[in-house]
Amino acid sequence: MRKADNEGLKTKTMHGFLWMLSGSGIQSVMQFFVLISLARLLDAETFGIIGAAFVVISFSKILATIGLGPALVQKKTISKEHVDTSFTFSIVLSVCLSIMLFVFSSTIADSFQIDRLQPVLQVMSAMLIFEGVAKVSESLIQRELKFHLLVRIQVISYVFYGMTGTILALSGFNVWALVFAHLIQTLIRTLLALHLQPYKYRFEFHFQALNELFYFSGGYSLTKISTELSDEGDNLMIGRFLGADSLGLYSRAYQLMITPANLLGNVLSQVLFPVASQLQDNRDKMAYLYTEGTRLALTLMFPFSLFIAIHADKIVLLLFGEQWLGLVGPFQVLALSLFFRSSDNISHTIAKAKGAVYYRAMISWIYAFMVLSFTFIGQFLGLTGAATGVSLAVFLNYIFSLILAVRLTHTKTWQLLRVHAGGITMAALVWIGSISTNYLLLPWVDHFIAQLLIDIMVFVLIYLVCLLSSPQFFIGMEGKRLVHRLQQKMSRRKRP
Repeated sequence: MRKADNEGLKTKTMHGFLWMLSGSGIQSVMQFFVLISLARLLDAETFGIIGAAFVVISFSKILATIGLGPALVQKKTISKEHVDTSFTFSIVLSVCLSIMLFVFSSTIADSFQIDRLQPVLQVMSAMLIFEGVAKVSESLIQRELKFHLLVRIQVISYVFYGMTGTILALSGFNVWALVFAHLIQTLIRTLLALHLQPYKYRFEFHFQALNELFYFSGGYSLTKISTELSDEGDNLMIGRFLGADSLGLYSRAYQLMITPANLLGNVLSQVLFPVASQLQDNRDKMAYLYTEGTRLALTLMFPFSLFIAIHADKIVLLLFGEQWLGLVGPFQVLALSLFFRSSDNISHTIAKAKGAVYYRAMISWIYAFMVLSFTFIGQFLGLTGAATGVSLAVFLNYIFSLILAVRLTHTKTWQLLRVHAGGITMAALVWIGSISTNYLLLPWVDHFIAQLLIDIMVFVLIYLVCLLSSPQFFIGMEGKRLVHRLQQKMSRRKRP
């Protein structure tokens, strides 16, 4: 790859990362406030019913597209036949699965032993059709690196979700407030994707085009099914054996934890995948993408996860109130897995870009088995025990994914140790700062909100000192350049 092309791709990657980070940041802030609002308006059982419904919906979404969208992103060159075939196949499958879900909703509800689940599944089955229509357009947007369009879609659709859910919850719709909020969000996302990525789709089917896409999409679907099984397996076990109330508490703890993880992990995944697909034959560039992505995830997530685990009781009390204190234990345990979740997204992206989807599928199935097994064993010790089982599975999956990514990118051991040093150092400083604050300052402060504010100020201070004093050590060369640009902009603004 020529130097000019390389610099152009690097610029697109950085701009794409900033666009997606800003968009996900806005969405995370909105999720944060919507999460608080809905938790104070709805009870744990309501969230448990929706959590059980999404176990089923999530698996159905995978089957509705069988990975054809990501295959369009990964394939170096695509034709109109590839696009039309993907579009036709996705719609046909999604309609069929939507009908099947509607018909078998009663059987599924009985297996969960949740009576109110059946009508919820019947209505939410329409989401599968919306997903099938939108998938190809969203994939083409991602393939063309139009990350600003993805940001618009994410933010605008979530605004409609928040508004719909809050208004209906205030009006007393209970579980239906969340059902219709998810339906509206999916519908708006579909309409925006079709509008922002105009393409003259035709209902055509070409076996040759499907065959060319299916090697990747088949392996990707195997991986995706196991990924969803690992993502939803904990909900499946908790909902089945501990009930809707426990699932509601766990889902709120999980949502509170996963919001910051998604802020970085999904952003890096969406930005790096199309870039890494273009660089899949360049060993050095792939190793650079992997190590720097891991460094960024570790530095941003590991100290933060330690901070929220230490102060989980005050965070839950502030956000949700005393009625939700039962989620403190699960939240603490889940918070410690933040970095391992974010980093796994990076390893997964590298495997997709290299086309190693079947190796990744094997690891994902092992991970899914661990989630189901460890959650089942842990639930005998209650909700915190189940969360501990999930976090143990997340950590072991991180180790397996790291080994695969290192082999695919030929990353050296010293490179791996170097990128982990900054985040671990910052996490140690955060731990020392939190413990010191608890012993030296907080005994003089009575109210928990004031205590939490002091904790946050100490955390931010440690973070800023580390990043400004040694940005290359903590966030790498690209991060150092970004910090330098920000410092230059701030200095220009201060000049008269």
